[in-house]
Amino acid sequence: MNKIKFGFLSLVVALGLASCNGNDYEYTPAGETGQYNIGFTGEKNMTLGMDANEVQVTLSRTDDSEEQTVPLKVVTAPDFVTVPETVTFAAGQKQAVVTLTLGDGMVPCTTYRVQLAIDSKYTQPYSAEAQPAVCDFTIYKEDYEVVATATFVSSVAWRGSWDADIEYSPYLKLYRIPDLIAEGTHYYFHFDMDDDGQEFWFTDASGVHKTAIASGYVHPSYGMMTTTINESKPMGYVESEEYGNYFFWTWKVTVSAGSFGEGVQYLDAVKWTRKPWVTSETESLTE
Repeated sequence: MNKIKFGFLSLVVALGLASCNGNDYEYTPAGETGQYNIGFTGEKNMTLGMDANEVQVTLSRTDDSEEQTVPLKVVTAPDFVTVPETVTFAAGQKQAVVTLTLGDGMVPCTTYRVQLAIDSKYTQPYSAEAQPAVCDFTIYKEDYEVVATATFVSSVAWRGSWDADIEYSPYLKLYRIPDLIAEGTHYYFHFDMDDDGQEFWFTDASGVHKTAIASGYVHPSYGMMTTTINESKPMGYVESEEYGNYFFWTWKVTVSAGSFGEGVQYLDAVKWTRKPWVTSETESLTE
């Protein structure tokens, strides 16, 4: 038994020496990581005015004991976006703002993605309190402005009435009713009127004529509620001494399980500050 045991141990030692003395393995120390807790805060999707030429991104840190310069990495960005190579925190400063410059190549009403990152040396990726090391957001220019106020009157699904703004984009020549049914979901429509008649139909942000529109409201049992415009029924804009100014149309509200019914909807009591289809500013004001 001792001979067998001794022979086995000798073999193990020999293999171990061969492994230690050989050049089969090379060890490279890993880079430093998690030294600081620096991250991005507060940036998501940015809607800008048509004349905007910069956006700002905020970084924060937990240790503000000394001045610190942090390099920024551009993961993806359009060519017209210029990003500083570094951002500097002053001593005692827990937040720092970096300004991105926007060049002339940004097309209005077009969504662009920007993604910035911080090297892992300056983050704490395995901490429960770690701040986001990647800033992923979109930038978008638009020129919508409020041109009227109204009261939305619904007879289907969301029965009732509430205040609504009517906005207009001169660039797209489109109207928008922001947050009509749900926050963050807008209804768009095309409207034009002259002595020969009027054009009125619903669309989306691109201006493409459409009749089925996701309302933005998710039913707790049936999912997204969709409004479908019935263009076979009368629809349009009316200015009446007796009933005032109003838009009207008929829509059906549906979910995957079926319909909540169909009925006439109104943008009632429309009060214009400017009528975009009227060229004379004097004529465009409500009397």
